[in-house]
Amino acid sequence: KLTSTLDVSISGHDKGYDNNGNVTHILYATRLISDAKRREKNWISIAEEANKANLAKTEFISQIAHDILTPMNAILGFETLAEQHINEPKTVEYNLKKIKSSGDFLMELVNEVLDITQIENGQLRINSQPVNIPKLLDDFPPMLKQLQGDKKLNIICNQHDLYQKTLLVDPLRLKQIYTNILSNAIKYTPDGGSVTFEMYQQQIPSSKNIFLIAKISDTGIGMSEEYIENMYSKFTRETDSRINKVPGYGLGLSIVKYLTDIMNGHIDVDSKLGKGTTFTITLEIPYLKKRSRTSP
Repeated sequence: KLTSTLDVSISGHDKGYDNNGNVTHILYATRLISDAKRREKNWISIAEEANKANLAKTEFISQIAHDILTPMNAILGFETLAEQHINEPKTVEYNLKKIKSSGDFLMELVNEVLDITQIENGQLRINSQPVNIPKLLDDFPPMLKQLQGDKKLNIICNQHDLYQKTLLVDPLRLKQIYTNILSNAIKYTPDGGSVTFEMYQQQIPSSKNIFLIAKISDTGIGMSEEYIENMYSKFTRETDSRINKVPGYGLGLSIVKYLTDIMNGHIDVDSKLGKGTTFTITLEIPYLKKRSRTSP
C-alpha cells in the first residue's frame, strides 16, 4: 500500500513487477522524495536568513527612531537655554557647543544610513580623480583634533615612503574609510591612551599601480574574537557595557569594508580585549607620473 502511494503521488507511473513478482519503482520514488526534501530545506534556510535580516533591520530602525530623540531633545533644550541667557556669553557658548555636538552625531547617523541605502540598492559609485596624497593627509591632524574633543589622547600622524604623490582615487571615499576607523579608535580609547595614523606606499614591480597602506592603531579597549568574526555585518555592535555608552549603530565598519572591496583593497585586523586594535588597510591604486618638461 505504501509503495503504491509513493508511485502515484511522486512518479506518476503505474506499478511494475519483475519476473519474480516484486514491485519496482521504489528506488526511483525514494530519490524524488530526497530531492524534494533537499529543496524544501534550502527554501526554509533561505526564508530563515531573510527573516533574520528583516528582524535586524526592523530592530535597527526602531532603535534609531527611539535614540534619535535624545540628540533632538538636547538640541532643542540647549537652544532654549541659550535663548534664555542670551546676554551671558559663556553660557551661550557652552550651549552652542552642546548643540553642535548633537548635530554632528545626527549628521553622522544620517550619512551612514544614506550610504547603507545606496550600497543595498547598488547605487554607491566610486568617482576616481587625480589626488595629491600628501596634501590629502595634511587635512587629518586638524580633523582628528576636532574628533578628539575634550579627551586627553596622544594622536600621532605619520606619513613616509610616498613614492607616488598623485594617485587616481576617490578622495571622498578614501577619507571616509580612514575617518570611520579613526573615529572608532578615538571613541574607544580612554584618556591617556594613544591613536596612531601611519600612511606609506609599497611599489609593485612592472605595474602602473601602487599599494597605498594605512595603519590605524590604538591602545583602547580592543575587540573580542567573536565580534571580529562578525564586525562587518550591518547593524552589529560589540555587546559590552563600555561600548554601550558610546553613540553609534554599527554601520561604519560595514561601509568601510564595502568601500575597501570596491576600491580593490583589503583590511587586516589585529585586536585583543584590553590591549588595543590595529587596522591595516591596503589599496591597490593607479598613479600618475610627472610629465617631464621638454624644450620647444
